[in-house]
Amino acid sequence: MIANTLFFRINKFFLYLTAFFLPLFFLPLGQDFLEFPKQLLLIILLFFSLISWTIGQIIQDKIIIKKGPLPFFLTFFLLLSFTVSTFFSLWPKASFFGWPLDITDSFITFCLFLLLCFLLYQSFQISEILKFLFLLLFSVTISATLTIIHLYRPFLPNIVSTVGGINNFSLLAVVFFPLSFFFPFLIEKKWLKIFFFFFSFLFFIIVIFVNSKTTLLFFILTLFLISIFALKFIWEKGGVFSLFLLMFFLIISFFFLLFPFVPKFFPNIPLDVAPGFDCEMDILKGTFSEGIKKSIFGSGPGTFVFPFSKYRPRDLNQDIFWNLRFSRGNSTFFDWLITKGIFGGVFLSLLLFFGGHSAFLNIKNNQFQKKEEIIKFTLSLSLFIFVLSALFYTFNFSLWFLFWIILAMTLLFRREGLIEIKFIHSLLRRGFFNAILFIFIIMILGLLFVQTKKYLANIYHLEGIKLSQEGKIEQAISLIEKAIGNFDSNVDFYYRDLSQLYLNYVSLIPQRDYLTDDQKKQLTSAALREGIENLEKAVELAPFNVVNWNIRGFFYRNLIGIKAIKLNGKEIFPDKEAIVSYKKAIELESSSPFSYGELGRVYILMAQEFDKQKLEKEKQEYLSLALEYLNQSVNLKPDYALAHYLLAVVYDQQGKTDKAIEQLAIAKINAVFDAGLPFQRGLLFWRKEKIDEAQKEFEEASKKLPGFSNAHYMLGLVYYKKGEIEKAKAEFEKVIQLNPENNEIKKILENLEKGLPLFEGITTPPQSLIEQLPPEREIKERQ
Repeated sequence: MIANTLFFRINKFFLYLTAFFLPLFFLPLGQDFLEFPKQLLLIILLFFSLISWTIGQIIQDKIIIKKGPLPFFLTFFLLLSFTVSTFFSLWPKASFFGWPLDITDSFITFCLFLLLCFLLYQSFQISEILKFLFLLLFSVTISATLTIIHLYRPFLPNIVSTVGGINNFSLLAVVFFPLSFFFPFLIEKKWLKIFFFFFSFLFFIIVIFVNSKTTLLFFILTLFLISIFALKFIWEKGGVFSLFLLMFFLIISFFFLLFPFVPKFFPNIPLDVAPGFDCEMDILKGTFSEGIKKSIFGSGPGTFVFPFSKYRPRDLNQDIFWNLRFSRGNSTFFDWLITKGIFGGVFLSLLLFFGGHSAFLNIKNNQFQKKEEIIKFTLSLSLFIFVLSALFYTFNFSLWFLFWIILAMTLLFRREGLIEIKFIHSLLRRGFFNAILFIFIIMILGLLFVQTKKYLANIYHLEGIKLSQEGKIEQAISLIEKAIGNFDSNVDFYYRDLSQLYLNYVSLIPQRDYLTDDQKKQLTSAALREGIENLEKAVELAPFNVVNWNIRGFFYRNLIGIKAIKLNGKEIFPDKEAIVSYKKAIELESSSPFSYGELGRVYILMAQEFDKQKLEKEKQEYLSLALEYLNQSVNLKPDYALAHYLLAVVYDQQGKTDKAIEQLAIAKINAVFDAGLPFQRGLLFWRKEKIDEAQKEFEEASKKLPGFSNAHYMLGLVYYKKGEIEKAKAEFEKVIQLNPENNEIKKILENLEKGLPLFEGITTPPQSLIEQLPPEREIKERQ
């Protein structure tokens, strides 16, 4: 029938669009430029494809479905394991919908990939594959070209390539190399042959540029398999040029594998960081140690970051990226075991095994007699590399998308027959199909509506963050509240960020001179109430997320000094809540030094409050507690400059100035670019009247940060005390250049000119203002 043929063609048209646009598509609107937009586009294209395919089935007199081979049948059990793991997840909603910043490992995305695989398998014949593969290869090649241009002259916004990180693209280059290399043997036009050989060269260049040992090994394996099973065919059909090109790729790849140097003309490759295998094994063991439930079902799709935080090895603290939390590991297979458990891991293993085994048999037994056999060889080789790489790479959205495409196309060569279902009564047929069509339309439109709202929330949140960075706190609050209230109220970090914006807003209220004191108090109370409520909502949504507890600790730590905050008839004590928060963070991430250090900082601030109240016993008690937690922080990370600095603060407040100076020396070694550390060390020397030592430290601070007013000011005092008046003038002049409205410094310069005492006529010397600054507040927050 013409009508159903038309709808089947429309179905294929949208699948063609999917092949071409998905690898290239991105939107620089939300925080996730790549994966969230790709998911939305996939939903739209699959919607039209599925509806067209279903209408085509309705119009004809029977349902015709191709039988699936074993790997295709295994996807049902894989979906079942994914469903159960989502149900038992640490965070079921996030596992179902996906996080705004990690949409790939979610139930919805997995269902979309299975639907894509099903539609491809049901819609195409072997004779139609070539056109589809051409569009796919052309799209990936455009992406490769953009990536190489971007590496030399960056122009893509906040992304390296349109398919993800550089390691993801290097694997993609290996997977698509066979297709680009063999495509010239499938076409007649010579200029097109050259074109596709250029594609091969482009993928080779990306592999060499990335210069990853793992990628090079996979590329060499691919070249070896081509050489072993297709060398005769290449010689007969491609001649000397094709054979030379193959050998050239093989020799150069071996050379870079054995001698991994980087020529000067190579572009700078951005780091693509992931935890190592040892780290992932520790996380896997830790997750399985939590009991049968976690062992069988895992922590839940998309929740890798939580077991990572909880079971990350202590050795990771010695790495430069120790403070990063990873949402994915180093291996797709082991990530799957951690998040979907043994149940999911078994079925993924079976799918990979039977898919890889089938692919290898196709590679081994291929005769290269027909175009179909050439296509089967290239697809099987790509699938075989994909299967092996699941042990060594973590797949992002684009890689999973291409994996399911290649799997579906490879399975097309397994002729398993057809299933035909005839309806005796046309009314029964129409009623059944109309119901199915209605369900499909409602489900996919509902999904598109929900995910679009989530993406809009992501956009509003990003715009709010940008406004906050510009100092427009109220506008930022308004946008993020709109993101939560109108679009997505189930994301913890929206609430978390909003709470911090309210905390920033509180700090701006005293600057509003047009407000009365009562109005300022009312605004402050309201802002604190909003901040606390949003913070508690974040913790309520994800109590297993260590970041929520660290930010909660940070929020309340900044309120230490306020005795109590009344909220909903209850009294909240900031010091106690800060301690509770950081202790919970330590429980969730016991191998990280961060929370130990921050808890030490809280005890320091509380000791300062007791010092103001002249409660010496309580002060010393809390300084001892600070010392305990800071030493634990240093034990976990001996080069943790912040902890060493805070230890110096403790020793200083205990009256152990010499130990404080020694501790600051250690901190300086581990933070060589920090101007604040030599400055603080200089202050300690100044207080001990070791003028020469103080001078060296202040000079070091001013060199590291030329605009450091306090360093120049203290240098001025040092030179004045040593009788070097001209040098003192020079330093105070630098201070006045940096602070032209500072009348005290102007008066100091005037006194120097007249030969009067330095602080003549100054009631509050600036020096005392500097000494009163709580030193721990000058350390930059790291979280």
